[in-house]
Amino acid sequence: TIQGVRLRAISATFLTSGMRVSELVSLNRNSVDFEDKSAWVIGKGNKKRMVLLTDWAIWWAQQYLNLRKDEHEALFVTHQQGYPIVRLSPDDIRRPLRRIGRKLGVKLTPHTYRRTSGSNLYENAEDLKAVQVHLGHSDIKVTERHYVHTGYRKMKEIPEKHMHYGSNLEDIGTQAVLRWAKEHDQCLNCGTKEIRHAGKGYCYNCYMNAVNAQKRLEKSGETET
Repeated sequence: TIQGVRLRAISATFLTSGMRVSELVSLNRNSVDFEDKSAWVIGKGNKKRMVLLTDWAIWWAQQYLNLRKDEHEALFVTHQQGYPIVRLSPDDIRRPLRRIGRKLGVKLTPHTYRRTSGSNLYENAEDLKAVQVHLGHSDIKVTERHYVHTGYRKMKEIPEKHMHYGSNLEDIGTQAVLRWAKEHDQCLNCGTKEIRHAGKGYCYNCYMNAVNAQKRLEKSGETET
């Protein structure tokens, strides 16, 4: 349907440009340079700024315009039978997103798109200034506070690469692997020669770390392979 193609075009425009919902509804047909893949929008504080689009967003916008028979200047308009064609309002965009969000079990709003766009740009470009320009913030502190999220994708890589403390116990905290020795004079994991040992091969602290890791593993319902 033309409404479905319109929603695809809106989603692609949001995700690639990071614009606000008020900026998106202000777009006119002649605001978009389809060759340059850019557009002029009226931003916060009634300031005019340029946003950049991708081939993906441009393609969907063109598909939508090809289906339209009206001459309205707005890029995104209503298509309700029996009613005049008018420019979409922010609420006209929020409503279908709420419906999709309920089906997916997530909160989906125009601002969700905006935050996703800013976070995705930062994770891939790692350039805070670029994110500030992308989102149209006058103060870079706003960008850093509200829109830059390193995210767990990068955070997951940090412990394995950088958080090493000389431990030789395999996969501690995820999969407890206990290596026992019949005779020893020090802990097989940390090397301590203290007298108190919890089991053959390990001092009390290392043994308990491994036992607790095993308990977490069993509690999560995972199985060792």
